[in-house]
Amino acid sequence: MAVHTTLLVLLACVCPYVQGNAAGANIAACADSAFAPQHGGNAAQVSGIPYTITLSTTTYSAGSSITVTLAGDDLKGFLVAALPEDDPTAAPVGSFAAVAENSEELSKAACTGGATHTLAFHNSNPTKNQIELTWTAPNTGNGNLTFYSTFVKDFATFWVKEPSAVVMFDGNNGNSAMNLFGHVTLIFGVLLAQRVVW
Repeated sequence: MAVHTTLLVLLACVCPYVQGNAAGANIAACADSAFAPQHGGNAAQVSGIPYTITLSTTTYSAGSSITVTLAGDDLKGFLVAALPEDDPTAAPVGSFAAVAENSEELSKAACTGGATHTLAFHNSNPTKNQIELTWTAPNTGNGNLTFYSTFVKDFATFWVKEPSAVVMFDGNNGNSAMNLFGHVTLIFGVLLAQRVVW
């Protein structure tokens, strides 16, 4: 009995405490402004990232959408969100949805305002090399944004909060048609006035 007890104590001492979630980032990870996965004592990689964030456009207006593509070999998990350019610790802006063919691989409930993988994504065989998400801006402007993503290759190999290109807010985009109408009306008025003078 003493031998078994000693063995159990030894196993408890040598097995490190680890916490991971194959079903995507948990609420604590989403709320952590560092975007750090809960992978025990493993440190994030600091160079040689094999993944990319590609955006369909680098400007947005209130209510518009952007296609966000996360790509790279053997992508096992991810966490992505749009944050204000001038405050990367602020709450995420907008909302995400997966394109139709990847809908089962996005867990919207796990990260308010962000997106993370699901168990279906994590267990996919072979592992994914690309996933496309649609980000939709809120109905009010939030200034310039940067998309940040944490990429997971395996439990011990991950890159944290990698930035995209800055996305500029176009506050006048929604009024472009009205501005054009105003300019045309003004030109027509000037021409008509000149004709009357002539």
